[in-house]
Amino acid sequence: MSGRTVTLDLDEIDKSTEQILRHLRMSRCSESGGYPCAAVERIATQIEAQTKPPKPAEPTGLGAVVEASDGQTWVRRHPGGYAWVNGYQRWAKYADINAVRVLSEGVPA
Repeated sequence: MSGRTVTLDLDEIDKSTEQILRHLRMSRCSESGGYPCAAVERIATQIEAQTKPPKPAEPTGLGAVVEASDGQTWVRRHPGGYAWVNGYQRWAKYADINAVRVLSEGVPA
């Protein structure tokens, strides 16, 4: 059964992707009959991966602000390396931030 491909048209379902994933993950699964739980989770993970918008390009201006998927905002404080800081004074590289939206491009360095 490995290697089989299934195509889902989520636009044909009258629910948001988040609702579909929630219902799928809450579905009855069982390792002893029904749908194996690991298989249900793999399906949900694939749907999530294929419907997630791409990460925005890193804004390079000083003072640039991005919003992460967890709602935290990150501010670019200097060029290069661990240039981004959040409200908890945690420093990070842009590659390590799960940015979903650029709130400000900042000013040229």
